[in-house]
Amino acid sequence: MNQTLARFNEEVMTRENAWTAAGILTVIAGAAMGRTLLKSGWRSVTGNEPPQDPDADDTNWKQALTWGVLTGAIIGVVRALSRKGASAAERRWA
Repeated sequence: MNQTLARFNEEVMTRENAWTAAGILTVIAGAAMGRTLLKSGWRSVTGNEPPQDPDADDTNWKQALTWGVLTGAIIGVVRALSRKGASAAERRWA
């Protein structure tokens, strides 16, 4: 049992894997936060809920395209910032 744990610590629990996991968690948290802020901003600007299904009959083209572009842009920026931040933290603490 001790050999198995030692092997696990040496092969799986590496510094690189820990930073990869931290980067993934940062991206997930950032994307969730970005999406929440985006929904809240949509509600405050339009007074309506953001479109959930672009194929729905009550969603027009303008709403669907605007929501898609905003979501893609915000989530992309948050993802890039999260990964860059995690990478900078890794270099700083190395």
